[in-house]
Amino acid sequence: MKNKSSAGKSVILFLLLTVLPSIASQKNRHEYDSPSGPTSMQLDESVNAIFSMDCFDKKAKKSKACDARKTLQSVTFKPMSFKTKYAGQSPADLLCSSLGAEVIILQDKKRNQTGACKFNDGSSVISGALVVWAKKNTKHSKK
Repeated sequence: MKNKSSAGKSVILFLLLTVLPSIASQKNRHEYDSPSGPTSMQLDESVNAIFSMDCFDKKAKKSKACDARKTLQSVTFKPMSFKTKYAGQSPADLLCSSLGAEVIILQDKKRNQTGACKFNDGSSVISGALVVWAKKNTKHSKK
């Protein structure tokens, strides 16, 4: 009887470690249409930002090849000049442009639109995350 119970526990443990994380990651995945075609992005709960799927590639994480992820750690409002008035332009898009990245518009299946910042390595992040992290980083750099 102990062997059946042990085997059952092993199966449950296996499912918890393999299937559930996969289901959870699907829940955090977002599908968009972009100028270059269909784009999948996913929430990274550790930094509360939505990145392109290439930022979740294990090779990219190891080599830290995701410019979008690296940028969040260092982005500030310092490269931007607010002396000029930017009527109607999003602070997130202005920040993205000041970093030398491309502003792209993504559209979900319900036709909701959101801006994303696409970097030279092809990685991208939802633009609003840049503003949130720029505020945090600028505040910490003033201390």
